[in-house]
Amino acid sequence: MTAEQVTDILANHEQANFARSGCISTADITLEAGDDALSRFPHSQEPFLRKLGLPTLLVNGKIRLMGDYEVCKTGKALTPEQCQLVKLLGIPMAVFRVSMAAQWSKEDGQCTVLEEEEEGSMEVDDGLSGPPPVEATA
Repeated sequence: MTAEQVTDILANHEQANFARSGCISTADITLEAGDDALSRFPHSQEPFLRKLGLPTLLVNGKIRLMGDYEVCKTGKALTPEQCQLVKLLGIPMAVFRVSMAAQWSKEDGQCTVLEEEEEGSMEVDDGLSGPPPVEATA
């Protein structure tokens, strides 16, 4: 498979994913006080939701949100707790994409950088100077 074919395949593939800590929120999410906002969660998750910062109370086996709660605002970086809440609510706020940054040639052992890193992309191990060293044992 050529580098162009791989690049085309990767360019056309993206998948919605849940945000991670530090990602920028793409929506305003506010939960309204009462029983309705958290009705999908079993009573056993109430301590976990409280630990994430929600003002909750367990009433007759149902989780009640004691006051309106702003989970996140558009354009603001998400904390780990906000990411967990957004995930529990089932709202993906990130897009997973893979791009080819470099190509290694088996024939000549050279690494060719194909493109500069895009702004906002995550950095991955850039030890692309060649194949890992091989230790020969006799």
